[in-house]
Amino acid sequence: MQIKVNNEFLEVQHPFSVLNLVQHIKGSNNNGIAIAINNTVVPRIQWDKIQLKENDNALIIQATQGG
Repeated sequence: MQIKVNNEFLEVQHPFSVLNLVQHIKGSNNNGIAIAINNTVVPRIQWDKIQLKENDNALIIQATQGG
């Protein structure tokens, strides 16, 4: 199935959870990451429960330090 991640299309297997997406993009280091699916923020505790669907739009935001 095809989803959009940070404005780029990505082909993934179905079923594919938000956690699978994070691991695919960021590996095991998922500290400081926020995820929105179709403009709705997904709490980290639900990453393994939310399954992505065809044409979902995911936004992954990485927190950075600075000042």
